[in-house]
Amino acid sequence: MQSRIDWKLIVSPLNDAAPKVRATFIWLLSIMACVLISPVYAEPSITRGLSLEKFGKQIFSDRRFSASGQTSCRSCHKPEFAFSDQRAVSIKDDGTETELSTPALFNMKQKIGFFSLQPVFSLKAAVERCFKRNQSSDGMDIYAVLEGDAGLSRFVIHNFGRVSSDAVYQSVAAYLKTIQTSNSRYDRYRQGELSALTYSEQSGMVLFEQKGCIYCHGGKEMGGMVYSDSIDTSVDRDVQALRLRNLSLTAPYFSDGSARTLSEAIYRMSKRYSATPISQNDLEKIRLFLLSNESSISDFEGPVRYENER
Repeated sequence: MQSRIDWKLIVSPLNDAAPKVRATFIWLLSIMACVLISPVYAEPSITRGLSLEKFGKQIFSDRRFSASGQTSCRSCHKPEFAFSDQRAVSIKDDGTETELSTPALFNMKQKIGFFSLQPVFSLKAAVERCFKRNQSSDGMDIYAVLEGDAGLSRFVIHNFGRVSSDAVYQSVAAYLKTIQTSNSRYDRYRQGELSALTYSEQSGMVLFEQKGCIYCHGGKEMGGMVYSDSIDTSVDRDVQALRLRNLSLTAPYFSDGSARTLSEAIYRMSKRYSATPISQNDLEKIRLFLLSNESSISDFEGPVRYENER
C-alpha cells in the first residue's frame, strides 16, 4: 500500500533554515519516502516445507545420483524389508555384485561403526562411500546433478553456502538418523513387562544367553557393536555382528547371505560356537525368542511409506 504525503506541510518550515540544514533534512526525507512509497515484496522461503531430513529422503530415492541413472539408495535399502533387500548380495549400479549383503538401516544413531570391511565411524562417511562404490557417483557427478536442478541447488546454497556433494552426504545421513524402530515385545520385557514374552520365548532367551550368543549380540540392539570372525561359506574374515531385530524381514542371513532361513542360521552358529549340539526343540525356542524382537519402523514423517523412486 502506498502512503500519500503532503510534502508542503513538511518542507515549508524549513524555508527559513540554513541551506545545509535544509538540504540534509530533505535528503533524509527522500530516503524515508522511498521506504514508505516503494511496495515491499517478501521473498518466498527457499526452504519452505523442506528440511534437511526431507531433502535427504528425496535424494535417498533419486536415481539421478547414480552413474547410470537407474539406481538409488532405495534400490538396495528397501523400506519394506527393514531397508535391506532380501538378496544374498546386492547389485551395484555398474551391474557387479557387492562384496557383502546389504545391512538393514534403522536406529543408525545408536551405531558406532559402519561396514564390516574397512569400517568407518561417521555416518556421513559411510554415505559417501556408498555413493562412490555402489552408485559409481563421485563428487563431480553429484555436483552436476545439483547444478542441473534449480530447486535442489537453491536449497543447498541456502543451507550450506554453496553447491557441493558434501551437502548431499550430510542430508542423507541426517535422514538415516531419523529412521527409528518402536519398542518390540523383547524391549518391553527388558523394561519390566514380563508378560510381553511367552514361556517358550523366555526359554529361548535363556538358551541364547547360556550358549554365549549375547557376547556378540548383546545390548538393546542385540548386536552391531563388535566385530568377530564370520562363518561365511566363502571367505574367513572379521565382520560386524549383525543386529538381531526385524529378522522376519531381512533374510537371507550372514554377511554373505548364505543362510536362507533363520533356523539354518541358528543351527550353523550353534555348530560353530557351542560345545554341545543344539536340539531341534532348543533351536525352535531360540528362533521364537529372536522373532520377539520385531518392531515397526518410522522416520521423521511417521510410519515408513514406500513411495516410488524418482
